[in-house]
Amino acid sequence: LGSPDAVTGPDLAARIRDAAAPHPVLITFEVGPAPTALHRIAAGDPARWTHGAGQVLVHGSVVPPLAADLREALEPRWATAFPGVPAPDLWG
Repeated sequence: LGSPDAVTGPDLAARIRDAAAPHPVLITFEVGPAPTALHRIAAGDPARWTHGAGQVLVHGSVVPPLAADLREALEPRWATAFPGVPAPDLWG
């Protein structure tokens, strides 16, 4: 998991690469369980999150068409589990 102020972030990618040597590795820092707004920030400025890793993994909800698909898929399941309670907009 990564974040802009991760304590282990600045040298973690280098330590992983050193431990894997001589084999090349592709390192991905994950935003993790966080609100969509935070995933959007990470997608928009990945360098703040990667700390030398090759990429950052964010939730699909940062892509508007995927967010719409997620909402559409959630609604019937939510209605079954919580009849009469409107589904929250988790990916707005």
